[in-house]
Amino acid sequence: MENKAQKYLESHPELQKLYGTSDGFLFEKEQDARNHANTLVDKQVSTFAPKTVPQTGDEDDTPLENREFLMARYEALTGKQVPSNIGDETLEKRVQELEVERFGNKEEEEDA
Repeated sequence: MENKAQKYLESHPELQKLYGTSDGFLFEKEQDARNHANTLVDKQVSTFAPKTVPQTGDEDDTPLENREFLMARYEALTGKQVPSNIGDETLEKRVQELEVERFGNKEEEEDA
């Protein structure tokens, strides 16, 4: 479902999050996904975020925009909400670590 979600997010760059249910349906609104999940045996809802920050031509993202992106990415990678007491730098570092764990280190692959 990750690939399906990423393809959808790529074709809809205005979206920062996408939600998926265990039967493979994708939703733009979390509440819609939760409502549908309640009709299923497996009620889990997964959160997906774009793999890269969409380029809007605005290179000076505000800290809030960056945090929102990182929060969405964290949720997509872990399936959990971001701890409320996590700082911006720690969140960014954790997201980077999760991406390396999940997708490997692209720089190491290129050097090989």
